[in-house]
Amino acid sequence: MPRNFGRLSLGILLLVASAEGRAQGSASAAAPAATANVELSLSWIDRQVHQGKAYDIETLLSRFSPKSLERRLYAYDSGSLQFASFLSPRVIVYSYDADFIMAFNGDSGSQGYDELEILEFNHETSRFQPRLYTFDGQGKQPPAFDPNPSRCQDCHQRDIRPNWDPYFFWTGFYGSEDDDAFSTVTHSPEQAHFAEFLKKQQQEKADGHGRYRFLPPHPAKRPNLDFNDRVTCLNLKRMLRIFASSPLSGALFEATKQSYSGAPDDPFTTLPNELKKRARHSYAEVLASSHDQIQTAITRRLERHGKLTGEGPVERARDLLPGGGDLPPRLVDHAELAAYWRYAFEEILGLSFRPIATSRHLDYDLNVDAPSDLMTLLKDAHADPKSGQLVLSRERQVRPEPPYEGAYYFCPRYGRYFDLPVQRE
Repeated sequence: MPRNFGRLSLGILLLVASAEGRAQGSASAAAPAATANVELSLSWIDRQVHQGKAYDIETLLSRFSPKSLERRLYAYDSGSLQFASFLSPRVIVYSYDADFIMAFNGDSGSQGYDELEILEFNHETSRFQPRLYTFDGQGKQPPAFDPNPSRCQDCHQRDIRPNWDPYFFWTGFYGSEDDDAFSTVTHSPEQAHFAEFLKKQQQEKADGHGRYRFLPPHPAKRPNLDFNDRVTCLNLKRMLRIFASSPLSGALFEATKQSYSGAPDDPFTTLPNELKKRARHSYAEVLASSHDQIQTAITRRLERHGKLTGEGPVERARDLLPGGGDLPPRLVDHAELAAYWRYAFEEILGLSFRPIATSRHLDYDLNVDAPSDLMTLLKDAHADPKSGQLVLSRERQVRPEPPYEGAYYFCPRYGRYFDLPVQRE
């Protein structure tokens, strides 16, 4: 474990871990709460459906203001139940904080064409909640609404979370490699397909028909990174809820905090023996396992990209390829952080760590190193002397400025963002 572990952990909380990514800027500086758009809510959609008789998705989309639809992603292969292709991508629209996400596709007659999939994040419970509208194919009857579709657990896990691969390679999404921010390729297969899609979108606008015509340009130069930042913040809050739910979290938190201050080679030298005895595997074993998992998952992502687009690893993605059986240098510290918190969750707390990740591949733990910032977000937390459970501060989590150097979007955007429903002071 590197001596600068504590400092390093702060620098990679958000999945956009590199300074080069930040330098390009994912979005404008954090906006005030007034930017929240009421149209991206179940209550607004229900009014349009039942009072406004928006009985098909195209009619519903026509009721949204362009501003409310501007934050969107295009997935040409999402792995979801909704069909997606290069020419008819699946659309993911999200609110400023990504606590309301809705998805639809645009190929008439395809699988999922009459379905509007929604993920809401409940800030009071720190949980994602799936919703599903199934519209009448003829547009004559109001849609059926399922407030908790069980089928979503097949892909989004039992503790629901978005499926989103870690920075900076989002296979299956236009701008898959870092939003093409550092690309010197002028005509890749993916870019050619995107140009064709934009032509289709312009034709829909000219014809006055089709779902894609309602989608304005994204306000950020890097849409995938913009979404990445926001989903990371929400998933971090979810991870903190899971961490704090364990009666051992208080003792583990206090011991880990001491480790951070000195950053010893063994991060758990400060752990009480009774906690160490709970571990079935050593930290070295967990670290080796994390290396293997990361290598496997990276290889899968690059292979999938090649099958979809017909091109090999593109530019910066080559840096992700393992060489000689070892991880590339840029991923070594990430693997250590992932292993650190896998050890904490799995070996000490007895909590499964894999479903916490947002990656499609459950054996890819690289994008769950966000809990390493517990020392910053929870520095005012303490262990309850009676129960031993972690108690989170209710009043000291408002930050007047971005807590992460160079971040264009930061959480919390407003007070009490990390107010978690656990034991209260």
